Amino acid sequence: MVMKKLLSMSLILSVCSSSLFAQTTPEVCALGDSVAVKKVRVPDLPGYFFKVHPDGKHIAFIGSETNKLLDMETGKTTKLPGSVDPVWSPDGKFLTAPFVNVPNETQSLFGFYESGSVIETSKQSGDLSSLGSGAKIEGVYQSIGKSGDGYRMVTDEKGLVLGDVSFNDNKVAITSEFTRPCENLERIPTDLPMLSKDGKYLSVYDSESKSTKIFHVAGDKSCSLAVDLGIGTGKVSFNNDSSQIAFHVDQFSDFEEGYFSGISKDKLKNVIVVNLEASDEGKKLKATSWAQASHHVKAGDGAYYPDFDGKDNVYYLEDVNNNYQFVQTNSSLLDFHSTSSSGLIDVISCSDCHQKEGKSPVGIMAKMWSDICKGQTKIDLTIAPSLIGAIDPKACLDMVDEFWVASLGVSKEELKSTCPKKKGGEIATIGTWGEEQAQSAKAIIQSRCLMCHRRDMEYETEESMTVATGPGTQIEEKRKVKRVLPALKAEGNGPLVSARMMHSIQNYSNPEAQMPKGSTLEREQVNLLRDYLKRDLLDVPREAQMELYNPNMYISRYTDENLEAEKKKILEYTPNATPEMIKEISMWSDCIYGQRNCQEYIDYKIPQYRSEAERLPEDKREKYVQEQVLNFKCLNYFEITKDECIEAKMKKSLSTK
Repeated sequence: MVMKKLLSMSLILSVCSSSLFAQTTPEVCALGDSVAVKKVRVPDLPGYFFKVHPDGKHIAFIGSETNKLLDMETGKTTKLPGSVDPVWSPDGKFLTAPFVNVPNETQSLFGFYESGSVIETSKQSGDLSSLGSGAKIEGVYQSIGKSGDGYRMVTDEKGLVLGDVSFNDNKVAITSEFTRPCENLERIPTDLPMLSKDGKYLSVYDSESKSTKIFHVAGDKSCSLAVDLGIGTGKVSFNNDSSQIAFHVDQFSDFEEGYFSGISKDKLKNVIVVNLEASDEGKKLKATSWAQASHHVKAGDGAYYPDFDGKDNVYYLEDVNNNYQFVQTNSSLLDFHSTSSSGLIDVISCSDCHQKEGKSPVGIMAKMWSDICKGQTKIDLTIAPSLIGAIDPKACLDMVDEFWVASLGVSKEELKSTCPKKKGGEIATIGTWGEEQAQSAKAIIQSRCLMCHRRDMEYETEESMTVATGPGTQIEEKRKVKRVLPALKAEGNGPLVSARMMHSIQNYSNPEAQMPKGSTLEREQVNLLRDYLKRDLLDVPREAQMELYNPNMYISRYTDENLEAEKKKILEYTPNATPEMIKEISMWSDCIYGQRNCQEYIDYKIPQYRSEAERLPEDKREKYVQEQVLNFKCLNYFEITKDECIEAKMKKSLSTK
């Protein structure tokens, strides 16, 4: 019976759509702009993290070279401490930023700044380095919530840690050690962790289920699943009492394995606001209704990373033709649609919305609108459910009056209830974009790379090798190796660090080049960054460059039979070999072709290297011997990794300048 109704509805809509083009008024298919009250343009390249002060008057964001403060009333931007992830406390008392220098400290710390002081000093172009206090908190990507008289804080150290801090008299103190939360659960996702402003909830993206989940966090850091949103989202922002959340969704390209990317020319992202209902003393949450705050339809444009102020205003970063502005709206201006009985949010695709728990009015309206407007719009109509709010309200009602039939399975009133009820008023536009901002490699490093690469990071990966088992015979092998992603600076990294960075990004599809807090770099960004880093490689010897840019490894490890045959062949070419030469040939072959007894051969050669070094000044002789040993080991990477050989050759070039 259900299938019959679905087929009937589909048939009716298909028949209707074939004859609607001439009859339908243009207003139905012409979508309106996002509902907003203010847009503040910024002549900058904002990074993928910003936070709104609870007063709604100031936004802290990652700028192209440093953290910036945006005055939402004047549009003016000034500098803030640090270069990544500035965050206001939920009560607006202080601002935090990782990796900053604070007074009376000799090392970079997690900086805490009294809000009024840092805002005033920033606007007056004063000395920010004289402000703030610091704490030894590891991690970068952080969020803050209230907890009694103090604050809870989450960072991405070791994936996810949670601790408690206090801030009084411009001094910060760690009141509870930062440890991994949710230890009572067998598994806790750690991607895109965001803490609610009341400190009760933790949102994370689960890469296994490909959905965003919100956990209730008790005072002892134990957790329970509060709600699974059922869709993958960007980082979640909570309003003050956690009755609303906001996030962006990807409505154009496929969801990227585990993360939502930032600004990109082939993406289409829009901001969604969801109302939540709490039960079981707040341990359970249910999505009751949703609304789309932005209505972008052009690939490359989009709305990103929403955040709430203290008055439930919603702010998001908007990309319009590669110009950027911060947009302010309010949930009272949005048209909310009820979710299904289980809290289903139909915002991603309309292609299967009729198979999800029967026929929802929003899904039916989306199908009607998409069939009517097919051929009259370049919009990807599979995202129709989320675009209903952009239809002209009167045109939407007229459409229902004209084309509703009882066979759709919902009443005319139900269908009309999905039409927009509010039209946006006049929008205050502040500031100018000025000249188009050219993307620079320095800006990419500053806003996209430094978050993760402020310090060396060790990781383990696999190295592929082609192994010669004999003349003309070979096998493919892999071995585990430890590598280090280097610490970076915005510029002046030097040959060693630049070479390692080049090695990491040269293979665009390599997982090593993935960026967990954002996404892969785009092809244009990779090329720009590679050219920038090459400046530090001008003096690199050719032998090191050859290894650096060659992804293949080739070594020999002959079978016993082939090894003996190879020794015999070599001796045939040296018929007058002395016993000492035969011994050396045998030892050399064992190491080069058999990967065995190499140290024995090296010990045998060291006297020869020392003799050769006699022609050098005394202080350089031992170094010469070590270099010869290293070169021999690097012939086919035995007892050493390829990375170690490259690094050694780089150091050799530096030492001879």
